[in-house]
Amino acid sequence: DGAASPPDAPGDLADVRAREVRDAVARLCPHATVTLLGVPDGGTVDRRDDVARGVLDAVGDGARTLLVAPWRGDGHRDHRVVGEVCADVAARSGVRLWEYPVWMWHWATPERPELPVEAMRAYPLRAREALLKGRAIRAHASQVFDPDGAPVLHGRFLTAFDRDVEVFV
Repeated sequence: DGAASPPDAPGDLADVRAREVRDAVARLCPHATVTLLGVPDGGTVDRRDDVARGVLDAVGDGARTLLVAPWRGDGHRDHRVVGEVCADVAARSGVRLWEYPVWMWHWATPERPELPVEAMRAYPLRAREALLKGRAIRAHASQVFDPDGAPVLHGRFLTAFDRDVEVFV
């Protein structure tokens, strides 16, 4: 839920992050339903079953479903656990799974053997989609700037998301 990131975050950060994700999704797809599971940062390992139930509820019968989850190799424990849960749900339910990298853009180079370069695909975005994506990213203000307006994420890291393609595994 983002409440412990950063560790000295204000007590209402989970509420702020919930508003931000709803706002971001509304910018991309105004009629979409957002379901937040309330799992705290670092708590996915202990709440794996809760995450699985939440994902299974969202997938439903799996008809015409594309499950999009964090890439399991991203280098962030919560991303790995959620990705593993989603991969298991996809395998059991027969839905398609696309995984997206987040932190990979910070640490990866093409030479790294753990990168699944052969399995990576770039999904081109139309100009309007790229514009909406940028607006959705900016909706996550608490993840980009601290309360004093100082950057939380390095500008070079954020440029990975300012593209006219989305990369999936």
